[in-house]
Amino acid sequence: MHRAYLHQSFQLPTAPVTELIRATVTWDAFSIILDSCSRPRTFRTPPQNTIDLAGRTLVAPSIPWIADHLDSSPSIDTLLQDILQGNAVAVCDGSYFEQYTTAAAAWTLSSADGVEWIEGGGIVPGVTSELNFYRAELAGLLGPAVALQCLSPLLIAIEPTLDTTLVVACDNIRALEKTVVSRDKVKVSWKSVDIITQLLDKWRDLPISPHAMHVYGHRDERIRPLTSLETLNVCMDSLAKRIALNNLGQSQRLLPLLIGGYDTVSVGG
Repeated sequence: MHRAYLHQSFQLPTAPVTELIRATVTWDAFSIILDSCSRPRTFRTPPQNTIDLAGRTLVAPSIPWIADHLDSSPSIDTLLQDILQGNAVAVCDGSYFEQYTTAAAAWTLSSADGVEWIEGGGIVPGVTSELNFYRAELAGLLGPAVALQCLSPLLIAIEPTLDTTLVVACDNIRALEKTVVSRDKVKVSWKSVDIITQLLDKWRDLPISPHAMHVYGHRDERIRPLTSLETLNVCMDSLAKRIALNNLGQSQRLLPLLIGGYDTVSVGG
């Protein structure tokens, strides 16, 4: 090839209408050889910045998997006021199916009377060796903090100097303790430290402090009316199991979730 025909680059007369890619070529006296080229770009739809819930526009969940199954009462006006006044409660639970190495979590933010609520949950990510009930419970505790982030602009618009607490209830004491542990005491050797650090970071950035409260799980097996926290825990246990089973493509008879608000659950009549 005569060097007069060798060009490192050339000017395009018009802008290309198709996407260009980088290429590496070699040549000899008889041919030009394409050695390699870059992959065409793939354009992903950017994540949603807002969501519509209960007739309001909220900030989209910062950790989407914990809000894959998101629902609410028709109105959340009373719930917002109860959060501001420190009367709302958050309850969560987790479920783990060891035979399928599947963990799911569920959580709820509820008004004091149980009529208004936001609830959610999802499949807990992680390698098989890390999945267990403890990780599922930690994931459930992450849910209310993520939900409060979504609600923060609404809450601060109502009360700019917001500084309150929220009861956060869970039936796993070991996981519950991580909600209020000092961030500088966290060790990388802790089990599920990835969720623990996310949990603490979310609460740190909120104008609301968690008030950890243990609730005994599976109280629906007792023959007596349940407290409000026990009722919510039973509902979240049911939701977590339903999320896991739906993910597995199976069905099982579960306690139906209450649509019109959280009421008292009783057994034995």
